[in-house]
Amino acid sequence: MSGGNPALVRLSAREQLAVKRDYPELVPLLCGYGLSVEDAAAVAYNTTLVYYALAGRDDLSSPEGLLGVFSLEEIADLARAAAAVQEGTLEYGVNASFKGDDNG
Repeated sequence: MSGGNPALVRLSAREQLAVKRDYPELVPLLCGYGLSVEDAAAVAYNTTLVYYALAGRDDLSSPEGLLGVFSLEEIADLARAAAAVQEGTLEYGVNASFKGDDNG
């Protein structure tokens, strides 16, 4: 998987449950990098949400793999876009370089 132009898809009910089930597994790893428990939980949730929302994630075996592909800022931007896709307010994929600026 390249960090190029990831397409995001709506999560099924099963995938929505998987996000809630799986994200706590990343928290200890992220705390090991010096994040507080609260920050680690937020990053872990975003990472797991993006993992399940990515179309064509076949070469990633777990949400942890995203940490080597995208920066934390990119994961946060993708998580916002994935939430918008889930809510039906964003219909298409998102460019990984999207910065989330509110200018315009």
